[in-house]
Amino acid sequence: MLDGLLRALELWSHKNNPKIQLFSVKEVAELLGCSPRTIKGLIHDKKELRYLTVGREIKIRHQDIEFFIKQRLRLSVYDQGILK
Repeated sequence: MLDGLLRALELWSHKNNPKIQLFSVKEVAELLGCSPRTIKGLIHDKKELRYLTVGREIKIRHQDIEFFIKQRLRLSVYDQGILK
């Protein structure tokens, strides 16, 4: 599932392809399939997702979303060679 998210993020980021791709809290929530409140919690409470502010808006860079997803990748029993 997380691999699919990484692919979706890659496709989404190539839509406009600026030098720095920034996402709003709402866009990140839609991408990850959760609520904007969850994303704000990851930013402010747990401090697990890096962000920047542009004016009063919270923005998350493409590479920070990718890093966040990769941190959560877990090997399945098939990937670990336990089951074949």
